[in-house]
Amino acid sequence: MNVILTNTPLNGVAAVKAGLSVLPETGPRAKSVGNCAGAIMIGKHIMYRSNPGFHGFDRVSYDAVNANGTRVSTIVTIAVR
Repeated sequence: MNVILTNTPLNGVAAVKAGLSVLPETGPRAKSVGNCAGAIMIGKHIMYRSNPGFHGFDRVSYDAVNANGTRVSTIVTIAVR
């Protein structure tokens, strides 16, 4: 899977980095992972850091492209407090 930033945030910076995640065992997202709850996944993370002093909403968009070339576009709105 390849992740490509297609629109960078206006009030901060974003980058795609390789990393590890543990799928949630409890909470609102736990039901969506089923039997994989608690599993460690290797994948891509989109890291965001707001500009100093910024508070409000920012947005980043990216495409996820699989080995077959199928592309899925996503827009993420980030609430910075």
